[in-house]
Amino acid sequence: MIPHDQRRYECIHAKLAELEVVREEQVPLRFARCDGYARHGCIPQDFGPFDGFWRCGADEHAWISFTPSYLPCGEGQSLFLELDTGASGWDASNPQMLLFYDGRAVRGIDTNHRRVPFPAGVARVDAYLYSGTDPVKMLPVQAKFLVRDERIHALEVKFSVLCDILSYLGEETKMRSDVSEALREAVNALDFRMPYSAEFYASVGRAERLLASAAEEPGKEGTVWAVGHTHIDFAWLWTKQQTAEKALRSFGTALRLLQEHPSYRFMSSQPALYECVRRQDGDMYEKIRECVSKGIWEPEGAMWVEADCNLTSGESLVRQILVGKQFFREEFGVESKVLWLPDVFGYSAALPQILKKCGIEAFVTSKISWNEYNRMPHEIFSWQGIDGTEVLTYFMTTQAKVKDAPSYEFVTYNGEGTAREVEGTYFRLTDKALSEDVLMPTGHGDGGGGTTPAMIERIDYLSRGIKGCRRAAFSTVGEFFARLKNNLKGKELPRWVGELYLEFHRGTYTSVAKIKRNNRRAEFALWRAEWESSLAELLCGISYPRAEIAEHLKTVLTNQFHDILPGSSIGAVYDATDEDYRHVFSGLGAIERNALSVVAAAIGKEGIAVFNPNSFEGEGTVVADGVTCGVTAVPSKGYAVFGSLQTENKICVSESGMENAFFRISFDGEGFIDSLYDIRAGRETVRSGGRCNRIVPYENLPYEFDNWELKDYYREKPLKGMRLVSVRPVCDGVRRGLEFRRSFLHSELLQTVWLYENLPRIDFETRLDWHEHHVVLRAEFDTDIHAGNATYDVQFGSVSRPSNDNTSWEAARFETCAHKWVDVSEYGYGVSLLNDCKYGHSVRGGTIGLTLLTCGTYPDPNADQGEHIFTYSLMPHEGDWRTAGVVGQAYLLNNPLIAVRTNGTGPLPEAFSFVRCDDPAIVLETVKTAEEGGGYIVRAYESFGGRTECRIRTGFPLAEVAETDLTERGRQPVGYDGNSFACTFRPFEIKTFFLRGK
Repeated sequence: MIPHDQRRYECIHAKLAELEVVREEQVPLRFARCDGYARHGCIPQDFGPFDGFWRCGADEHAWISFTPSYLPCGEGQSLFLELDTGASGWDASNPQMLLFYDGRAVRGIDTNHRRVPFPAGVARVDAYLYSGTDPVKMLPVQAKFLVRDERIHALEVKFSVLCDILSYLGEETKMRSDVSEALREAVNALDFRMPYSAEFYASVGRAERLLASAAEEPGKEGTVWAVGHTHIDFAWLWTKQQTAEKALRSFGTALRLLQEHPSYRFMSSQPALYECVRRQDGDMYEKIRECVSKGIWEPEGAMWVEADCNLTSGESLVRQILVGKQFFREEFGVESKVLWLPDVFGYSAALPQILKKCGIEAFVTSKISWNEYNRMPHEIFSWQGIDGTEVLTYFMTTQAKVKDAPSYEFVTYNGEGTAREVEGTYFRLTDKALSEDVLMPTGHGDGGGGTTPAMIERIDYLSRGIKGCRRAAFSTVGEFFARLKNNLKGKELPRWVGELYLEFHRGTYTSVAKIKRNNRRAEFALWRAEWESSLAELLCGISYPRAEIAEHLKTVLTNQFHDILPGSSIGAVYDATDEDYRHVFSGLGAIERNALSVVAAAIGKEGIAVFNPNSFEGEGTVVADGVTCGVTAVPSKGYAVFGSLQTENKICVSESGMENAFFRISFDGEGFIDSLYDIRAGRETVRSGGRCNRIVPYENLPYEFDNWELKDYYREKPLKGMRLVSVRPVCDGVRRGLEFRRSFLHSELLQTVWLYENLPRIDFETRLDWHEHHVVLRAEFDTDIHAGNATYDVQFGSVSRPSNDNTSWEAARFETCAHKWVDVSEYGYGVSLLNDCKYGHSVRGGTIGLTLLTCGTYPDPNADQGEHIFTYSLMPHEGDWRTAGVVGQAYLLNNPLIAVRTNGTGPLPEAFSFVRCDDPAIVLETVKTAEEGGGYIVRAYESFGGRTECRIRTGFPLAEVAETDLTERGRQPVGYDGNSFACTFRPFEIKTFFLRGK
């Protein structure tokens, strides 16, 4: 219950807010429809009459125009413009406008930024309207000019803050009594009999002086440092095109606020947003550059976009930072030092090393506070990754203080700058013994326009030091971390080891499966095109297509944004990404074909050149003339020419079983594997009574965040209706198998189970025609393996996770992310599950689960409907995953060998390796031309989790070798001998080498 005194003061606050508007005048509007904002200055000329109501639907645009009304302003008064669409309360779908003065875009208008100071000398006002994402039928649009009394407004701000402080102070405390008494005396001093009279203004002055007793000397422990901020999702409930407009509106608003409030500081991440502004409005972009040079606008955050960190590959994470830092350095002369990811759905244990080797000193987030079951024990800590690298990590703690209540788990990155939030942000910090400086991002996101004038005014008032609340002031993120590091000197930080798993949004590993597949394919296509182009440049002198590859790279990086790649955006976003990827695959495909054909034409042996884009030499398959053929000894990152390829097999297949030199398999009446006997090891792989490759549909009805979520109770409700329709044998070169056709409700599943003559794995090549909603479709494998932990492939290495539910932390991880493989092994034997585009996995009690589809309906009602193509593979093995070559097989599945015919007329040798390593633990992930310096970059990582000394050899004589950081900077010379050099790797260490040939 709100105390009596507080109700009284809030009533007076409302009275002051009413009186601060001295006069107002509505202005007539003219109206014009349009298809969208194409470029700066495209204001239409054919405006017509407007009745005050815009008849529109979702995602539509229009213009209004009017002539300013310069109302007279007296002493202490200011002129304001107010534009209103009737919307109230922030949400991501609110109608918004971009305001133009005399043809120049100046700032955004939205439900939080309706009233703006109006300057002198403007002859014409135009506003570019966006209807929002709700299906509005009739939207009221009004404009008026008003005069605000700044003396009354200043008092209103103080009443607002002090009433807010009363809301959380304990009723019996001395502090509350002091604040209430100051308000009581101020209220009693106010004379409302004749507003705007001399007597009234004298009473306002007396009230101001009396409220000064609520102030206290600065120096109270703890300062909350506010940073102006607007989190803009690059696509979510809107398209990327609309995001570009949101950036214009929000950045325009930030520029005006920096001009109007000297204390204000603004920070924004995501270079991709800045590029949107640069392309649309050069004048606005130059103003941003000016503010950056003054130190009041901070471009920070490191990544090109705030990318998903579960699904994005290790090399893509490096490129996110390389491209992002490069943009900020070249455009603004700043070096990013902080990775800013407040809204991402969990963080890979590979990140600390990536950050440190990209020159990033600190990591900031807040999303882990959304955990369903367990609260993180610290907000300031050292985060240790899989290789042992540690990075300073800060969890933001913005939340409102609640009277007589402890802090709670949820925090936000969209702070509103209230006293409740200032006090609550400090209160929520667990690690006050380490530092009492606290960071509070302040501003509405996603079209909410960022910080509001009211937020700035509240922070400015609190910066004086007010009883009952921590001191607050504006800061940049860089300044905050400088203070934090100074506070931490000589102190031992708590340490968190391993991944930062978000106990929430687990459905994002699988939702909208097509974006996952496109991303995986595009990543490999990019790295392949870079290697092939480097090969063609080295061997044939062909110019490296740097600009084309950079264009496609930016497209892929942008689509790794943390709502696009996780599958939590609207359908229109995925229609657009489909087009993006078609362009990427077409462009990269042309680059690949050109590079390989040029090299093949220059080879001196006639036959079939098999190109190996991977790091491992050994047995594999390649498709030549439409047939799957067997090959051996294709060099790492190189090629070998074969006069003929193996095309025959001795595999035995019947409708109930199949057998090759590695495995003997039998199927039950539903077409699931009831026996998988490993002939090499002489042991059964399927658990007694179990099945492998059970295709199981479950009901998926999460009670919140539909396309984001997979709740643990889905496992309680498997659905009936999966029916085997037909089985038939198939044969393709060195592989032979069984094709199973299944139906489920309105959907069909066509899956071919392949055995190979020369490969120790079983492929499940799958094609779905899917038309169900709220169904989790999974492939499950009941293995006869007893192990307490399972190993999961992640970026630049692997992690071990418990396969039990002993603790709440372990039980919360019922669905986890892996990339190309997972493995369950006991001593001497194990089973790996590989895939070419899936990420959601579970391992419990020897059962491996792979989530194939989730099929939610919000925000995309048609998510996962239609065709899906993917392959996963089962690989039983002796020894562990290291000795069995699982890493190499996973790369071969995702990045197959390529066959090109040669005519034998060129000077090149019949076999060549661009680069290779003599240690199978070392994965040569990347070969590309260097960003600078005319050489090549080779990036490698240790994949087994051990220390190793090895030698890397090139196919060309070396003139220079240097080790660099991940962004190719800071070259440190490395000794070399002819065409090789020695190096040492720590467990899971990533190394980047610059190589220049003679």
